[in-house]
Amino acid sequence: MQLKSFSLLTNGQGQIALSEVYFTQLQQSLNQLINIQVAESSRLMETGKSVVSNNVLLSNFITGLCPVFGLITMILLNTNYHTLHKPEQRHSLN
Repeated sequence: MQLKSFSLLTNGQGQIALSEVYFTQLQQSLNQLINIQVAESSRLMETGKSVVSNNVLLSNFITGLCPVFGLITMILLNTNYHTLHKPEQRHSLN
């Protein structure tokens, strides 16, 4: 949409009527812009909510796995090498 310059208007009544038309067009354009911004912000909010909920789920899963891996590590560190790898028993021939 292209707005014409007000300097082209000569008489007072035509100038007021034409400026009201331009003002109405400008107001409609701004309302359309506001509607676009509202729609985009709503879309961004929904996208942001899904990203945050996915990250919370992943962090809860990892937090739940940390104690399990810690427990397995403690068990492995506390076991003796010989209990894991039993040496062959040689019977004496005497």
